[in-house]
Amino acid sequence: MKRFTTTALATLFAAPFLIATPVLAESHVTANDGSGEMTQDQSGAMATETDAANDPQAEAIVVTVGDAEITAGDVAIAVSALPPQIRQRPAEQVIPFTVEQLILRELILQDAEAKGITGDMSDDGMESDSASATDEMSEDGDTDTASNAQDDAMQSQQDAETIQAYMDQELGDVVTDETVQAAYDEIADNATTEVPPLEAVRPQIEQQLRQQAMRDLRNTLGDSVEIVYYGPDGQPREVSTTDNG
Repeated sequence: MKRFTTTALATLFAAPFLIATPVLAESHVTANDGSGEMTQDQSGAMATETDAANDPQAEAIVVTVGDAEITAGDVAIAVSALPPQIRQRPAEQVIPFTVEQLILRELILQDAEAKGITGDMSDDGMESDSASATDEMSEDGDTDTASNAQDDAMQSQQDAETIQAYMDQELGDVVTDETVQAAYDEIADNATTEVPPLEAVRPQIEQQLRQQAMRDLRNTLGDSVEIVYYGPDGQPREVSTTDNG
């Protein structure tokens, strides 16, 4: 299981393009129907990163993205990184959204690697995240675990930086004065009632542009990678369109 730190994941999910509809909740989850949902047996502990790491069920594979595996523990940690008011939403919204965000994260990292895109590691952020993870583990006197936690924190920070660099390069021109104006003009042309001034609806238009860009990116990247969902029995439940050539 890949190890994520809550700090790095919180940064990841807060990235401007990655949040579309924030729907995450508590630990109870529903059966896997091939759409990325998990059974309660698969979910393991959803409370904390430590619980997720120690729960034997955390190793259960939820979905694979190419050669990468996303486990129940990964999903648990991702949920724990989100704000409480988001985690309290219904589990039937929480789990599919979280799984899809982690799939998107993996797709972006794989495409970034293929394109040679890497982020600039922030020394302050790296040291802060790493120190936090190390201190947490060191309190229990387990130096090996603390060292592993520090390595995981550094990798998570690097991944977050890479994702941001990827977004800046690939989607940096999604929201501009020109694209916002064009979207506003289209709305006005098709409206049957008076449309509010542009500045009054700019935030909503910008959000819609970002969300559409992310949907397009997810579809584009997903078309070239095999994505397989797994059920509670550990068997594949659904395979997306693939292109291994």
